[in-house]
Amino acid sequence: MELSERPSSASGRTLDFLQVSASGLVLSATGVLLLLAFPPRSQLVPALYLALCAAFGAAFLRSLGAPLGRWVALPMLACWGFSLFFRLYFYPQLLSYQPGEELVKLVRSLEPEGHLLPAFRAYCVRSVAFYSGREVRRMDLGELRKLVKTEGGRLLLTTPESFALLREHFEVVPVKVLRFRTSKPTLKFLYHGTRPRTLKYAALVRISPRAPSACP
Repeated sequence: MELSERPSSASGRTLDFLQVSASGLVLSATGVLLLLAFPPRSQLVPALYLALCAAFGAAFLRSLGAPLGRWVALPMLACWGFSLFFRLYFYPQLLSYQPGEELVKLVRSLEPEGHLLPAFRAYCVRSVAFYSGREVRRMDLGELRKLVKTEGGRLLLTTPESFALLREHFEVVPVKVLRFRTSKPTLKFLYHGTRPRTLKYAALVRISPRAPSACP
């Protein structure tokens, strides 16, 4: 009978070890993201994380030498805590670097009846189209000239680097908010120390036909 119980005991301990290891990895990953990606400004977030680690450590010490199967709740709790961390803290931090929703509110306030937002060398076309529910169409200078000629002044999604080129063909007036931070979530972006070097900017301006130059 003893020989038949040993494999079960060994497999049970192996399962316990895997469950504890998985829980530790989840907590470690949460700590790394918290420390390196988006260091919190408030003390509440790290306090909650430390409380979770303390609870995990206490449960670990209490379960040492306990009967098999006492570890099953630890990975479940760790994954549940990570899910809350991701949904309530990490994901909103990522969205704060995507300009779509904020930019759309401005577009709707300035052109409430508009159905088309032209874009020239812009980065965040998809997010603006998603949040606005209107067409955001990339155009070249020729297409923009035709649009402005037929419809007059229009809002344009572009970049600050394109201002000089646009001013050679149109009157360009920046609107209330000049620049919106935007970036793809690369490793350099996720690390807060290198993030400023990865950010690009989008600008919302109003373009209109250039006034004819005065004759000498």
